[in-house]
Amino acid sequence: MRFTLFVSLVAALMAIPCLVLREVKPPLHPLPAGCHLRALLGLVSGVFIAMKSANKLTPDGRLASILVGTILFAASSVFFLAIIAFFISSMYWSKFKRDQKREFDPDHHSGNTKRNAINVICNGGVACAYSLLYLAVQESKTFTLSPPRGIDASWFFLAITGTIVCSTADTWSSEIGSVVRFSMKKRAKQSKAGLDGGDKKDVKKEKLPMCRLIIPPFKRVPRGTNGGVSLVGFVAAALAGAWIAFCVLIGLWWTDGIALSEENGKLTAKVLFLSLALTGLFGSAIDSVLGALFQFSGKDLDTRLIVSEPGDGVIHISGQDILDNHAVNILSATAAALFGPLCFQLLHNRLALAESQ
Repeated sequence: MRFTLFVSLVAALMAIPCLVLREVKPPLHPLPAGCHLRALLGLVSGVFIAMKSANKLTPDGRLASILVGTILFAASSVFFLAIIAFFISSMYWSKFKRDQKREFDPDHHSGNTKRNAINVICNGGVACAYSLLYLAVQESKTFTLSPPRGIDASWFFLAITGTIVCSTADTWSSEIGSVVRFSMKKRAKQSKAGLDGGDKKDVKKEKLPMCRLIIPPFKRVPRGTNGGVSLVGFVAAALAGAWIAFCVLIGLWWTDGIALSEENGKLTAKVLFLSLALTGLFGSAIDSVLGALFQFSGKDLDTRLIVSEPGDGVIHISGQDILDNHAVNILSATAAALFGPLCFQLLHNRLALAESQ
């Protein structure tokens, strides 16, 4: 029986608040300077972006994006910059080679690619929840990134950027990895068959492009299968992490959160870039593992689409019908939030030791 989104959300968000309550004793720290102004700017910016994205978001999706943008901007302009980088790049890659995606993805096949409120919350809700805790534990008026000392503002900063990186990496790997090789193979088949642009080949006779399931026995599965991975997808996930890391570094430099002119600042920037790239890979891999184990994937014999629900005429490919895609996104984002600060700390200790020798 599939868990509800509410149960998954509570389970995913339970770990961090419980840890924080053990470390932070009331009264909590007052809101940092500029928080109210940033919240107002976030609201205005969110409304503007939602109006410009009417063809990409449903009405409830626009409301959810305004809420997410306001909370993240109130916490830090760096978070807002990162979530905007995620949103713009995700919208671009979702349109990448859309014709090929229509042949195996139900959403692209039906033209239903608008993001609703659940999509927005599952991609930005974890970051929003941790942003509130980030404000609660921030002691100084201005934030400066440093190696975490327990659960402090730096810890939450790395956790929040980790969740955004995870969502970006998952989107990039899915949207790019599922079609890059497919389009090349399709052109080769068309060239061999001597087809011109005006002819249409019967897609029901074509063999779906394949990838590998991320869990043993690593069997070959059609592209679009939950838990299916490829080398192109992993490269895309790493590039997504690098893209968000670049935007975060720009935001930190602009807000004086990192001193790139100092040696310690250069080391922190290097570690942040590497840790976010690795967090993107980690989050994408966790998403794939959860999908391979707990998400149903099947092939509809009539439409030849890869579907996520069992039914008549659907052949099971992999996974159990336990979690839906929204729950997997939340759980993987939470895992990335835990992994991000740990990865940063380990890399910082390693590189600092190497430079001191």
